[in-house]
Amino acid sequence: MFLEKISNYKCSQRFEYHVFLVLIFLLFYLCFEKYVVNLLNFNVASFVIAKYLSEFLVCTLVIIRFHEIAEALGESKVLFLLVVSLLSSISLSVFLSESSLLDNALSARLFLRYFFVFLLSLTLVWGRNRQLVLFVSILFLSFFQVAVAQLQKLSAGFVTNSLLELNRPLSRWVGGAFAQNMRVFKQGAYTGSFNDPTTLSAFLLLSMIVLSAFVLYSKRHHMVCWPLGMILLSYGLFLSHKRMPLLLGVSMSCIILFLLVKKTRKWLVFLLGVGILFVGMNFNAGEVGFKSKLSRETNIPYTLMMQQILSRQYWEKSASVSRLSTLQNVGREYILFGPFLGYGPDQEQVKKSLAKQNPELVYVLGYDGFKDFYWVALLCFYGYPGLLSILSLFMFLSFRYVKYLKTIKKNELSVVLMALLCILATVVYACVVRAFELRIYSYLFWLINGVALSVCMRRKPIDE
Repeated sequence: MFLEKISNYKCSQRFEYHVFLVLIFLLFYLCFEKYVVNLLNFNVASFVIAKYLSEFLVCTLVIIRFHEIAEALGESKVLFLLVVSLLSSISLSVFLSESSLLDNALSARLFLRYFFVFLLSLTLVWGRNRQLVLFVSILFLSFFQVAVAQLQKLSAGFVTNSLLELNRPLSRWVGGAFAQNMRVFKQGAYTGSFNDPTTLSAFLLLSMIVLSAFVLYSKRHHMVCWPLGMILLSYGLFLSHKRMPLLLGVSMSCIILFLLVKKTRKWLVFLLGVGILFVGMNFNAGEVGFKSKLSRETNIPYTLMMQQILSRQYWEKSASVSRLSTLQNVGREYILFGPFLGYGPDQEQVKKSLAKQNPELVYVLGYDGFKDFYWVALLCFYGYPGLLSILSLFMFLSFRYVKYLKTIKKNELSVVLMALLCILATVVYACVVRAFELRIYSYLFWLINGVALSVCMRRKPIDE
């Protein structure tokens, strides 16, 4: 009788609503995780609980909702095969790698930890009210992050330092990483509550897409809300000193603008004029040097940072010791001589294997951002089956979204268009940043795609 009541509760709408609340809670929690971890830094137990709470909750819900997840995947044989293929290829790389099983499992976890949010979202009915709560939460958090970054700028880093100082028993254990990040980023690149400008900029990138898709499809106040929101989020990206998220965010927003807004020509002419003016300001870039590894994190004008992209020295450096070098040298080495199933997800083992295979790669593998060109890293980690499974899943989702967009009215396409452009932006963004290892980015990406695919599979969202 007791087990029957539990089963009935799991299948009830009330339990589904609680799962929805947990997903919203995790969105807020991941935005302030650094602060929570610091506040609970009393002993090992409290630190571990705070650090891995999000992953524990996701895994618990997946186990509880396993039957519902299986039913959702059963509605599409292609999706089921792609998910099984992805998990199988990663598992094979973990078990067959020369590194220890524990190290491989912990490294694979960095990519997979929030993938299951995608599966979990498929089991929920995402009516318009729930979508509204999700989108408003994302936008509220993004504007709040911009406000925190501005406060950090005005206080000359006092906000970050005072909230993230580790003076408790575990400061020797975990304080080094926090202190190092604070020293690196407090000079000119502000971090929001993430303590990392890369994470802040990644979150604001997805927020730009959410803002554009959510506001522009609405007929109310989009002429005011969208430009104002774009200005605020762009300013937040200026504070983070990250260029690619700004370029991607504006590009994706322009695509949404073209698809959703009437009389688009006026908007496009305006944006084109601004773009030409901005590029014109930086066209005479010439030689813009890099005095140090952290030159982009210092408090220099943003236009000068854009000049660095247009300079010859930037691309020469990238081709010698940075991302472009990873693509040219590591990617080519793996394609020619790498194992079919990859070296395994343990980064240090991958570096050792590549250096042993080709000693000339030692200087490239010593680069701290080895995983920044993430597609090459995934190829080395999980081999051809793993990378193809990931890209095939992206292609399946994209085709499913496009097919759905052709059959619905414009006022119903917000979340689906949002998910489609998130995939497009991520394919490009992962060429410069280890996107799926950024906790909030990975969580939000898989959550949005889970919501969108759930809407597509159910065809007509239910108004709650």
